[in-house]
Amino acid sequence: MRAIKERPDLELVGVASSQQDIRTHTIEDLLASDVDAIAVCTVNAAHVKQVGAALAAGKHVLCEYPLALSHDDAVKLFEQADRQGKVLHVEHIELLSGSQMALRQAVQGLGRPIEGLYHTEANSEGWIADMGLAGFPSFSGISRLNRLVDLFGPAGIEDATFDEREEEQRLVVDLSFVHGGRCRLDYRRGRGLPRREDWHVRCERGELRTVPPLPAEPLFAADLDVFVRRVRDGAEGYISSDQILDVLSLAEEIQDRCAVRR
Repeated sequence: MRAIKERPDLELVGVASSQQDIRTHTIEDLLASDVDAIAVCTVNAAHVKQVGAALAAGKHVLCEYPLALSHDDAVKLFEQADRQGKVLHVEHIELLSGSQMALRQAVQGLGRPIEGLYHTEANSEGWIADMGLAGFPSFSGISRLNRLVDLFGPAGIEDATFDEREEEQRLVVDLSFVHGGRCRLDYRRGRGLPRREDWHVRCERGELRTVPPLPAEPLFAADLDVFVRRVRDGAEGYISSDQILDVLSLAEEIQDRCAVRR
């Protein structure tokens, strides 16, 4: 909301929320109003229904990732947006971060990956630890898959395992890339875990390593700017619907493989 309020060319008409202290309208009120766009920033499991309702009401939509908890549901939403002639923009701010840009630049000189590890940790307090609300970790943590595909291209799944113990979840995925090379994603989420990441990927001409910490960035504001330009000017987004769908397919395959083993 802050990013919207800070722009003089935008008006925050209302907020539909389960939190009474910030709610100003019901979702039905906003859908029936003359607002141009709706931002969906709810629990992951609610995205499909709410995005679909907003598009059906003739609104442009900005949705936090993941767009859906299945590839097929996401396809239907993009098709609905096309039929309505509306912008469906999925926020993937991980691709706008300074650390990702630095990694992307480094990869250009290092060449394709050979093998390596991307280890990442995050806190699990709140609804994000509830798979009924957040989805399987390959969906709630889809930004990690997206970063790997952004750097090394389309990927397939070689193996995937998931372990859940009391207040911690761990997802380990071995990916192979269409253009060559492999990398393991080791994703841990637990109560009280500080956010951190480590990159150690051996490439053709050297090793891709963790980028030093960077100052905080206004990533949501940057994403909002892209959405506004897409609506007003027909500008291109920074991630294609094809890549969003491809990575959702990976997330779904990971979930299926882990379900078989549990």
